[in-house]
Parts: sequence; C-alpha cells; structure tokens
Amino acid sequence: MDRFNRENSAYSFDGIDDFIQTNFNFYIQPMSISVWFLSNVNCGERPIVDSDSFGRWGQSIIQGYWSGNDRLFVQYHTGEYESPISIIPFKWYHAVVLFENSKVRLFVNNKFVGEEKYNQRQMEGSTFTRFGTHNEYAPQRFEGKIDDIRIYNRILNEDEKTDYIMRNRVLNSYLLPHFSY
Repeated sequence: MDRFNRENSAYSFDGIDDFIQTNFNFYIQPMSISVWFLSNVNCGERPIVDSDSFGRWGQSIIQGYWSGNDRLFVQYHTGEYESPISIIPFKWYHAVVLFENSKVRLFVNNKFVGEEKYNQRQMEGSTFTRFGTHNEYAPQRFEGKIDDIRIYNRILNEDEKTDYIMRNRVLNSYLLPHFSY
C-alpha cells in the first residue's frame, strides 16, 4: 500500500536484497530531492535515496547512517548531517532535501528540520542513483516502502514544497527523473 492506501502503488523493499539501481547521475547542484518513505524498522543503516560511490561521498538520504540509530541523515559532498528526526516504524514521512553550493537543508513533513554548511570541493559522486541500498559494495538495504521519488535540478521554493505535500501537485518544471510505482 502507498501513502494513500492504494495497493501495489509503492516500491517495497525487504531489507535483504531488494533495491533499484538506475544509470541516472544526479550528482549536481543545485538540486532538490523529494521522497515519501515508510520504514518497517527503526535501527540499522537503511539507505532510501543514494548516489555515493564506494570510497567517496554522495548526495543521499539514509536512515541510521553509520550509527545504525533511528535518525534520518543526509549525506552530502564531504560529510553528513544527522537530523533530530527519529523514524517511527510504519509511519509515512515526506523528506525534501535541498542541495546548494556548500549548504544542505532538510525538511520533513513540511517542517524545516535543519541545515548544515560545508566546504565545497570538486563533485565526485557516482554515475548511478540507487533506491533502497547504499553503494555498489555495501550490504545495507532499506526495509519498507518508498513512493514518489522526485529529483529537481533546482531548489524548490517554500510554496512548491507546501503545495506538493498538501495537494500532491506535480511540479514538472526542471523535474529530472520521477519514479513512481
């Protein structure tokens, strides 16, 4: 079931060997990622959207990054931001991450969570975008459902984030890939 209780309408991941790999490279800035997810667990490293490559940084949304705790993390160019958001199993979340030059901002369920500034270096991400797994060599897998993944090559403004969450309006302007079940 997806977030609207429609059957067979969200990607389901078993936490063992399910993941989706695309050949889309979204290691660009500025960029916005919008994704709905429901985790079945609140422990372990559980990648939701990921673009890192083994031994390098990427731009990712990961539950329990490094620590395996219940927090939502954003991996950015040279580090990661650990948010105060604790994931409750079997609850839908909408995350919007804005990647700008030397800054990352996180919004969850239409609320600003936090931001982190960092020293921008040359981008070195993967040529693959994955859903439900970290990098090509990592055993970490997401367990739960992922729905309606949108990646934009610009920063969404306040009205767009609010309108999308409340009315589920499709914002096609500068939409790169859109992955929906």
